[in-house]
Amino acid sequence: MRLNLLLVLLLLNYTLSYSQSIVIDSLKHELKKAEKAKKIPLLNQLARLSLSTSLDEAEDYARQALSLSDSENKDKALAYHNLGLVYYFRGIPDSAIKFYNLSVIINQRLENHSQLSKTFNNLGAIYNETGLNDSSIVYFDRSLKHSRLAADSASVAMAMGNLSNVYQTKGEFAKSLALNESALRIYQTIGDSARFAQIYVNIGLIFKNLGDYPNALKMYLAALKIHELEGNRREIGAVYYSIGNIYYDWNQFEQAKQYYIQSLNLFQETNHLLGMGYAHNQLGNILIEGDSDETLRHFQSALKIFEDISDPNGVANVYSDMAIF
Repeated sequence: MRLNLLLVLLLLNYTLSYSQSIVIDSLKHELKKAEKAKKIPLLNQLARLSLSTSLDEAEDYARQALSLSDSENKDKALAYHNLGLVYYFRGIPDSAIKFYNLSVIINQRLENHSQLSKTFNNLGAIYNETGLNDSSIVYFDRSLKHSRLAADSASVAMAMGNLSNVYQTKGEFAKSLALNESALRIYQTIGDSARFAQIYVNIGLIFKNLGDYPNALKMYLAALKIHELEGNRREIGAVYYSIGNIYYDWNQFEQAKQYYIQSLNLFQETNHLLGMGYAHNQLGNILIEGDSDETLRHFQSALKIFEDISDPNGVANVYSDMAIF
């Protein structure tokens, strides 16, 4: 059984630009001389920026912010949210969910709609990636609600795009396409061309599930071009994986294999464990008719990853595929 990887935008640019490096150095300088109360927002900023360079550093900054937070305020909630991001990018969903929920408890009391929309979005993404579609819809709907309360058009469009992916997974293609069209109109209004990549991916998923592989490939390649221009290595890996799925369904297995290998390399480079598990499992499926040792190696690698990150859906899928092997 093939695993589908949902491409979600988690309100984070993964690429550290030169200007961001300057900002990090400046924040570190400010941190050294700041009083306790002013250190917390600085640490949260450093945690956020460090997500694209070192997850260990990001976790350290977030935990420092948490330890200095005496009251249940938005800074403490943000520290929890940042820890959720750290564990999401490590591919450890249970820990990510725990920290996101701690952030939600504080922000609900504060009626911090903007941050709630982001955290609910990320929770929806985790539940979707672990195969819990109904839970995913609940959280993406909550994200949409709070995005509207915060009057944040970009977040509204993002929630619509993510909801569309879940509905297409459930086979509700008309609803999915309508959400994509609404999201696209918002992005056109606010001039956010970078977010078009997500819409291209969403529409590509619809075409793929309808068996229209040429148009699906066209949409994914359009998304890939945008991510390559932005240097988003993790998203490039996810698109490679999705293109591999198209060729797999299209029975063009050699092309599928090459894209799965490229996706695995990028997931390893960015230490995305969940993505690595998906890619290893698909390479095992591709190689079933060939090198039995290599096939078993990929299945075992996928199984170990899914067991390590406590992903029962991934474990079940690997065992199902190994039974065929």
